[in-house]
Amino acid sequence: PLSDQLSGIGTALRTPVIATTLLVGTLTFAIIFGVFLTAMPTHLETRFDLSSGWRGVLIGVPAITAAVIGFNLGRIRRVVDIRVVLVASAATWVLGMALIGATGALAVLVIGALSYGVGEGALIPNLQEVAVAAAPPEHRAAVVATWVGFARLGQTSGPLLAGVLLSASGAPAVFWAGSIASAAAMLVFVLGPIGRPRATVAT
Repeated sequence: PLSDQLSGIGTALRTPVIATTLLVGTLTFAIIFGVFLTAMPTHLETRFDLSSGWRGVLIGVPAITAAVIGFNLGRIRRVVDIRVVLVASAATWVLGMALIGATGALAVLVIGALSYGVGEGALIPNLQEVAVAAAPPEHRAAVVATWVGFARLGQTSGPLLAGVLLSASGAPAVFWAGSIASAAAMLVFVLGPIGRPRATVAT
């Protein structure tokens, strides 16, 4: 019944593991659509004076490492704990966005973009898997719907916040903010309930 599915939303919000994935998932999509997709084109134009074609090429660079990681995620997860994967993914975002924001060398920016792609390829699938695995079977659809709703919240708010910071301080400041936000996500993975034995599902 619909009422039971709606009650599953409350279950999702009360379950520490799922609530953590909702929080970090919102932040993840805010970073993707706000920091990278909003600030990167401006950054490439103002700092490197690149044409629209080359800006498009460089914006597509993270897809290379994201695809490599995504296709091998099953193999990685068989030998690496989920919490370690998430911490490492957030760390690649910290490094990648710091490099993009700090450098004046295009080659270093490409390295930063590739590092960013590693995190993008690993973070979203693993967060979704954790949320679905922690959901009771009867509330799984509601948990997925809630997760997607929070992701869309990040997707909507990210460009707005990045636009404000972009206008006030410029593109490098947006990338530094993204690096700091990624460090906060990494801290949540280190200290939070994901991957810990005590993290149980609320029913």
